[in-house]
Amino acid sequence: MSINQPKGKLVGYNQLKQGKTLLKLQDGNYLEISINIHKVLKAEGVNQFGEPLYMVATSFSTTFYKSTELAQLEESQEKY
Repeated sequence: MSINQPKGKLVGYNQLKQGKTLLKLQDGNYLEISINIHKVLKAEGVNQFGEPLYMVATSFSTTFYKSTELAQLEESQEKY
């Protein structure tokens, strides 16, 4: 079984900002999620608006916090 790989050219990039999303769960705990970029490809052609198409290889990182751990983390960051 062969898998069709998307066609595109590798595009170099500089990561200017990385964001994190913090979720407060109904059970009182927290999850922090961040995205990791591995590579960017520019596809051949454009979309219906004439804009270039990009494909991004990513993975996600998650960090689990108990409510007490997050409170301690916030307190330690306020000191700086």
